[in-house]
Amino acid sequence: MRLNFTRISILILSISSILSSCSLTGRLTFGLYNKIFKKEVEIKKDRIPATYSPITTPVVVTSKKLNLEKSEVDVFTSASSNNLYHYQLSIMEGRNTYFDEIRKGNVKSMKVIRGDETCVVKNFRITEDPRPLAMSIILDHSGSMGDVRANMLQESLAHELKNKRKEDEFSIFKFSTYNNMLSKSKSSSVLSNSLSPSIGLYGYGHSTSLLDAIGAGMEEVLDSGNERKIVLVFTDGVENTSYNYNVNQIIEKARKEGISIITCGFGYFVNNRMLQALSSETGGYHYNLYDRREYEAFFNTILHRLNNNIEVSFSPCMFGENMKVEIGIEV
Repeated sequence: MRLNFTRISILILSISSILSSCSLTGRLTFGLYNKIFKKEVEIKKDRIPATYSPITTPVVVTSKKLNLEKSEVDVFTSASSNNLYHYQLSIMEGRNTYFDEIRKGNVKSMKVIRGDETCVVKNFRITEDPRPLAMSIILDHSGSMGDVRANMLQESLAHELKNKRKEDEFSIFKFSTYNNMLSKSKSSSVLSNSLSPSIGLYGYGHSTSLLDAIGAGMEEVLDSGNERKIVLVFTDGVENTSYNYNVNQIIEKARKEGISIITCGFGYFVNNRMLQALSSETGGYHYNLYDRREYEAFFNTILHRLNNNIEVSFSPCMFGENMKVEIGIEV
């Protein structure tokens, strides 16, 4: 048995430094976007960087093999409510190896650090089973996706939905110029059936109203009685036709309502700066994929991280910017 303090580099009370420095707006241009017909050109081939390491299905190993010197705390989402901060976290080693059997009894202490100042959090709560989740899944079906990639995206999600927890409620959206909710249910079969058979870009295939689709997804999770609120968005392009929301409005609303936004940009023609801002400013997570063969592993990873974690809830013992949490874990 040994005690090791694993540091989580996260902001627990942040001011929107990304927004103040980047001047992000809700309407950006896209090189393959036809402004007259509001239709994008299909990107047929994946451009995979030579040094790129694709995402893989998570590997779970026993915590008896846990090497704390090589491991780190994987913080998936964070949110705040009623003066409490909530972090969903797991213990992992490398890119996609997770340890099982990490329970609340393993968490022995917690500190908040700001520069040279440190304070001990005396009261914190550890929950082994994450609170019921409401999640909207937003799928890009703009013209640049093309029928083949759109089908692969639909089929990959439909296949992985079998791994969702029965108490979690999901909403599935497709979007291009306009967005449409295909289904909203706690039943994995109902959700999967709404994606089958895969029909490519039928009914969509135009521009990318990304922010409006995220806004619609946020409204659905707010309508759910489940406590945890997440919007997962997949896109291969950049915002170009939203009228109801800009980036600042999305972030402001998400932070106010305690919604975490998880973003995934596919390929080279995405605005990763904007996607990173949407996720980091709302307690979410950002991915960047390049190979369409990763779709299934991506959704598998998302559901694994949502289902296999402990939740740490606490009231900070001090406030300010750029603060970090240090958790003592004993195994």
